[in-house]
Amino acid sequence: MREKKTGLGKVSLEETKSVIQTISGKRKQKTTSDEVMKFRSSSLVRLTTPLTEGEIDNLTKLCREIKKMRSSGGKERITNNSIIRACLNAVLPILLGEGKTKLEDVKDEEDLVRRISEIIEQNTPPK
Repeated sequence: MREKKTGLGKVSLEETKSVIQTISGKRKQKTTSDEVMKFRSSSLVRLTTPLTEGEIDNLTKLCREIKKMRSSGGKERITNNSIIRACLNAVLPILLGEGKTKLEDVKDEEDLVRRISEIIEQNTPPK
């Protein structure tokens, strides 16, 4: 017997659609299953981070480039959020490891960016 499709958690897909319709001001069109946000993992937590227009433009540009270079039919959609998560997962272990001592007495965000860039350079093997 096939398991019943679910939307978010143990809520049925139909109930999820209903909630989305209610929240979005009772859309005139019915929500399709493609419109229902499906997280690849239930461990993801929403975090809102303000970004500059330039940062968003760079993320979008990188996202487009990745999509162009992909062979057909990747397993999962690559989005700006995917890139942000990948960067965090690649850099945070370095910063929490040997890079941690180089982050003492950070003055401001500009100083933090400079220091993180230096730590990454030092941990990148030469070409």
